[in-house]
Amino acid sequence: MESESQALLHPDVPLVDAHVHMNAAGLYDSIRESMDAAGCARINFITTPRKDGGNDNEVLLQYKERDPDRFYAFGALDYRGPDGEALEPLTMTGAARKALAERLGRQPARLKSLGFDGIKMIESKPASRRFLPFPLDSDVYAPFFAAADKERFPLLWHVGDPEDFWNPERIHSAARARGWLYNQPGDPSLETVRREAENVLARHPNLIVIFAHFYFLGNKLPRARKMFQAFPCVRFDVTPGGQMYKFFNDQREEARRFFIEFQDGLIYGSDLSSSRDTKRWNAQGAANIWRSMRAYFGSEGVMPDNFPGARFLAPGETIRGLNLPKETLAKLLHENFERVAGKAPANLP
Repeated sequence: MESESQALLHPDVPLVDAHVHMNAAGLYDSIRESMDAAGCARINFITTPRKDGGNDNEVLLQYKERDPDRFYAFGALDYRGPDGEALEPLTMTGAARKALAERLGRQPARLKSLGFDGIKMIESKPASRRFLPFPLDSDVYAPFFAAADKERFPLLWHVGDPEDFWNPERIHSAARARGWLYNQPGDPSLETVRREAENVLARHPNLIVIFAHFYFLGNKLPRARKMFQAFPCVRFDVTPGGQMYKFFNDQREEARRFFIEFQDGLIYGSDLSSSRDTKRWNAQGAANIWRSMRAYFGSEGVMPDNFPGARFLAPGETIRGLNLPKETLAKLLHENFERVAGKAPANLP
C-alpha cells in the first residue's frame, strides 16, 4: 500500500474526510492503515441517534483519546430522559415535550465542553422521523438551534433523501431493503423537510451548517445556487447521495463551473462507515475510495466501475473527473472544513 500512496494525485494537498460514520470501537489500527495509504490527514467521525434515544458518542471520544490530532468528532443528540430512560416521543405532548426541548437546548454547550467538534443531525431523514417525529422548525428544537447558534457549534445536517426514495418504481433495491421507501402514512415529503430546514436558517442566518449529500440537489444546480445565494452561512458536503455523481456527470461542465463558483462552500465527505455488527473497517476499500475521489475532483480521468453513482450509468457511459484547479481542490479537500471545525480537532477536557 505504500507504493500506491506515492501515486496519489496532489499528495501535497491534505485530505480531511468530514463524513465518516463510526459505531464500533477498537478499529484504530485498520483505520490508520487506510489513512496513511491514501493521504487522509484527518477524519471527522459522526454518529446518529439510536431508536432508544441514545447514541454512540462515547465511541467517537475513544478515537479522539487514541489520536487527538487526527480525529474530529460530531456527536449525536441524546433523546433519553434525565435518568437515561428511553422516551416515547411518538406520544409525547405537553410538559414532557417542553422538558425534552429544554434538554436538547443544553446539549450544544455540553458536547462542546466534552471535546466534540460539532453535531451530526439525521433527524430530517424521513426514516428517522418515524421514531423522532418532531418537525425541525418546531418548538422542540427551537432551544437547540438557538444554543448551537450562540455557541458557534457546527451542524452536519442530513435533510431529505434522494428523490427516488419516494417512488416505489424507481427506488434502488438496497435502499428499499433498508426501509427507505417513503410511502407510509406520516412520512414527510422531501419539500416538507427542506422547508423546515430553511425556516430554521431564516431564524438563525449565522448558524454554522453543512448540509450533507449536497442537500440532494445534484440534479438541480440552479436551485443549489439559490441556496448559497439566500443563505451565506450554508455549506454542502459532497458525500455521495444516490445518483449524485451521475447527475454531475450528466452536466459535467456546468457542475465544474458550480464547484469553482462556490468553492468556499463545498466540503469533502465519503460516507464511509464501520460495521456495528461485524466490528470491521475495510482498510483497502477506504483507501481506494479516498484515492479515487482525489482523482475525480483533481483530474479529468475516467473513474472505475465501482465509483459512486456508476451503477446508474447506461451501458457504455463512464464518469469523468471534474479536473478542478488545485486551489479549488485544496478548499474542497480540507480548507473549508477546517474553517468550520478548526485546523485541528478540539482538545479533550
